[in-house]
Amino acid sequence: MSYREIIIKKLQDMDMWYEEVPGSEWIRVKCMNPNHNDTNPSAGINTHCFSCQHNFMFVNENNADPDLLWKAKYQNFKRQVQDEYPDFDSIVETQMDRNLEIFLPPVAEMLTEEWRGLSPELLADAGAYHCTHGKYRGRYVFPFYEDAKTYGFDARIVDASANMVGAKWIRNRGAPVKDLVYPKDTLVKRFPDLSHIVICEGVSDALSYIQMGVPAIASFGLTPPSNTRIAKLIRLGVQQVTLAFDNDAAGIEGMLKVLPLYQEWFEVVPHPFVNLINRSGCKDANEFLLKHKEKT
Repeated sequence: MSYREIIIKKLQDMDMWYEEVPGSEWIRVKCMNPNHNDTNPSAGINTHCFSCQHNFMFVNENNADPDLLWKAKYQNFKRQVQDEYPDFDSIVETQMDRNLEIFLPPVAEMLTEEWRGLSPELLADAGAYHCTHGKYRGRYVFPFYEDAKTYGFDARIVDASANMVGAKWIRNRGAPVKDLVYPKDTLVKRFPDLSHIVICEGVSDALSYIQMGVPAIASFGLTPPSNTRIAKLIRLGVQQVTLAFDNDAAGIEGMLKVLPLYQEWFEVVPHPFVNLINRSGCKDANEFLLKHKEKT
């Protein structure tokens, strides 16, 4: 029996009105929310009522299509968060993943001490904080801010006594990293001239370059930029870029991959500071920053 047939059988067993939509996978039903007088049926198969956003599940979760199950749970969870946080904004939607967790609000403990050579002032500019509960407990969280809005985060394990599930760095699902200029707000605040920027792999490397006085953004691994990111860089006045991925085989491969995309819009040129880091034998900017601080 197909998933659709299961739904129809459940509707028939419950003696509920339904209507199959010709040429569509949707099955129209009346909303089951007792507080919604659904005179014009506005609900659909296993998703949500488009009027009041109430959701319902007709089948056991083990038999449900994962994407449909996610949509139903997500909408109900969203309403729950909206009720709990009156200042909930639509931007918070991008901060939920398929485990139905939300990392903001509330934030945990803002970072007030230097970390890996990054000053407390720079960490504050980046909005970084220490998560002390939930899925990301024991991690430093770096939100992706643009124009004071948050579009996701990278989180790094720092507490060996905490939940060590997952990679050293993890990111929330759905973060539009191809589109982002990270950390845009910090760059605008600290550098009046952004005509030449460095593009490196990760969050900590971008912040390390900034700590050393060089405007830089994160490419988020080997992810190629979208036209949206390119347009944002042009609006910031960027004319020249330097690619500074990790000083290893994967980093070189990644730079060759994205090089044509940046060459189409910007002059790709060397940067003396990037050359200095490469000659030092360090893998990346953060490693160089730490070694430099040890010497001083």
